[in-house]
Amino acid sequence: KLKTHWDTFITKTDLEILSNAGISHLRIPIGYWAVDVLDGEPFPLPQDDSSGLLFHLKQAYVWAEDLGMKVLLDLHGAPGSQNGFDNSGKRGKINWLEDDNVERTIKIIEKFCELLNKWVNEDAFKA
Repeated sequence: KLKTHWDTFITKTDLEILSNAGISHLRIPIGYWAVDVLDGEPFPLPQDDSSGLLFHLKQAYVWAEDLGMKVLLDLHGAPGSQNGFDNSGKRGKINWLEDDNVERTIKIIEKFCELLNKWVNEDAFKA
């Protein structure tokens, strides 16, 4: 199910339409589970960037660059839930400030930074 979603939810044609309408920046919301999943969390384990969610994220960056657009990667869901809504990865009690969730969030942001830096160093796109 996820592969079909990732393959069809946003396409290069969609970005071309936005670019042609004068949109110059994209905000891509992403959950922490793209790079970090602990036992007991209801998410598939992260994959490398040769398939799955990270492949499609990288692809979006490449498409955006091809179209002269900039990308803002938005950590939209943090461990423990920052807002209690399902879009944070967990509905219910807000636990972001409990346990090691804040420290884990910082490490997750570092993982995203390392991933983006890796892609730039591989010449997938420019910084």
